[in-house]
Amino acid sequence: MSDDVAELTFEGSPASASFFAHLLREEGLTLDYERPEETRDETAATMEVATLVLTVTGPLWPAIWDALRKFKAFEIGRGAKISGPPELEMSTEDRLAMLDRLHDEGKITDEEHAQHRARILGEL
Repeated sequence: MSDDVAELTFEGSPASASFFAHLLREEGLTLDYERPEETRDETAATMEVATLVLTVTGPLWPAIWDALRKFKAFEIGRGAKISGPPELEMSTEDRLAMLDRLHDEGKITDEEHAQHRARILGEL
């Protein structure tokens, strides 16, 4: 079975970009991106914003949803904007249907299906 590939565009602080990348890796995904440099200017009135494209490889869904949910649960993730494939903006019903399709295709196990389904329903 081949891995899927998606590009996510991230806008936020360099530190939050690194944290989001870490969460994606924890979900078992492989990333390719150029890590932004973080500069510290004590006199700057605004926070530095990094815009970068992360190329994510692996069994993307529901791993990206899970990483995004975890990221937004932390204060560091609340101000960041992440855009990419339309699956990021799917309704709960569509996410559940996609999860069922992944299960039917054998891309996720019974246990993973039940775990992710409960997590999606828990967001309601």
